[in-house]
Amino acid sequence: MRSPKQTSRNNESSSSSSSSSLWTSIPATGHGVAVILVGSVMATLSANQIPACRHRVVDVVATDNNNNATTVVPTRRVAATLFGRPAPHALLQTPPCPRWSAIVNNNNNNIPKSPVTFEAWNARVARNYEKSKRNTNNNSNSNNKKNLSSA
Repeated sequence: MRSPKQTSRNNESSSSSSSSSLWTSIPATGHGVAVILVGSVMATLSANQIPACRHRVVDVVATDNNNNATTVVPTRRVAATLFGRPAPHALLQTPPCPRWSAIVNNNNNNIPKSPVTFEAWNARVARNYEKSKRNTNNNSNSNNKKNLSSA
C-alpha cells in the first residue's frame, strides 16, 4: 500500500518511504483501519505492481504551544505479521495474469523476466543486504575519521 504524499519527518505514527529519504504518513489509523505492508517476495511475484514498502513506526510527538514543551503521546497498535517462505526450489514468477503479463512484456522489450528459485532469490537479497550494510558501515566509519581528524 502506498500512501498519498503527506510530507512529515517527526510526527507520524506509521510511515512509508520510497527510494528517497522522505517519509510519508499513513493518512488513516485507528480502529477499523488495516495497513498492509508488502515485502519483496510479493513485489517479485507481482512484476513490481505491488511494490515492497520500507516502513517504520514512531511515537507521535505533540508540542504544547503555551510553553513549547514536547511530549510523546502514547499510541496503541496491534500488529499481526505473516511471513511466507516458499520451499528453496519453488519458482518465483509472475502468475499468468493478462494485466501483469502485458506490463512485464512492455517494460522489458517483450522479454518476460525468467523465473528464479526462492533459494537463488534469497541468496541475491542476502548479498545485496550485506553489501548495503558494509557500505553504510564504511560511510559511517569514514565520517567518524573525518570528524576525528578535524577536531
